[in-house]
Amino acid sequence: MRASLLIVSLFLALPAAAQQGTGTIQFCWAVGALDDTVYYAEALERDDRSQNFGELLEVTGIDHNGITCVRSAIAAHPLIKHSILRDWRDAELDVVNTTYMSDLDY
Repeated sequence: MRASLLIVSLFLALPAAAQQGTGTIQFCWAVGALDDTVYYAEALERDDRSQNFGELLEVTGIDHNGITCVRSAIAAHPLIKHSILRDWRDAELDVVNTTYMSDLDY
């Protein structure tokens, strides 16, 4: 039940145009090299943001073990994100959403 509410809330948070299911969302993450923390960011209908995400980690001094980015259809993204976040929690990793910081240009 709780997972269902999370999925619904993520879906409702998308802009109305995005709810039509067209387009993609990029989801990037990196695992800290010195701790058990995953840092992630997501961007809707944008150019490749992996370099910007990497710059954010560099500027903030976060040592990490590489960046992974995936693109998914808007309609599928909430399910994919939920699955990934659950896997991280099950692995007892701390999770930090850096989306709001990733759009800054350094």
